[in-house]
Amino acid sequence: MKTIFKTGIRVLVLLAGVRLLAAQGVGPQGQAGSIAASSRSQTDLIQRTYTVQGKVKTLRGDPVRAARVVVKVADFMGSTQTLQTDERGEFQTEIRLSLEMVQGFAVDVTVTKRGYMPAHEIVDFGNSGNTWVIPITLRDVSMDSNLLSQEDLIADLAPKLKQLSPSDGLADKEAKDYARGVDEFLRQNDADRALSYFAKVLKRDDTCAACRTMWGLAQLASNDWDGAERNFLEAIKEIRDDPKKARPEPYDAYGVME
Repeated sequence: MKTIFKTGIRVLVLLAGVRLLAAQGVGPQGQAGSIAASSRSQTDLIQRTYTVQGKVKTLRGDPVRAARVVVKVADFMGSTQTLQTDERGEFQTEIRLSLEMVQGFAVDVTVTKRGYMPAHEIVDFGNSGNTWVIPITLRDVSMDSNLLSQEDLIADLAPKLKQLSPSDGLADKEAKDYARGVDEFLRQNDADRALSYFAKVLKRDDTCAACRTMWGLAQLASNDWDGAERNFLEAIKEIRDDPKKARPEPYDAYGVME
């Protein structure tokens, strides 16, 4: 009887120990187990809401109403929304993402409307949680006959920016990313892939006027008129601040856009 009683106590103690280990997430081999289902669901409920908004206009500054806007979350399959601009040319939506899935937030925006060339912009908002109004310009197809074509502009200027000079001052890592971007843009003919490499370069060194000009040309090839214009202007500003970096390409590119 005593033996049976002692054995029963040992079994109860053993069962209690197994339950305690299971509650702490330790499996039979003593390794950490997966997060409990209840804890997992609580983690998934921790979300951040991003407001994505923009304004679509013509080159003259007039708002474009009833334009089709497709917003995709970069690096996330299936996170796509289709919108339409209002009478003021504006659009807005909210996107909720689980914090455990997001290190930063970037969107890929495409705008189309009959009679206009498509517009495309990739915007990286970083990881601060803040966003801003995205300006997007649609170009009237009939106006392009008065402008040097994008293809001709890129073909004329991009080869001159393939090789950087010592005055551009890129470190080895930035130089390698720049070379990869140039390869994607000019040899692989993939402007969208090239954009990420040029963005990395300028994120680490925003004083490279030649890099910024090449980035602007890639944006132009990707139908991001506004991003290209901003980069050409920034390149011109950098040259004015440091005449050693002087080169004609950003002036030529911006002059054509004007």
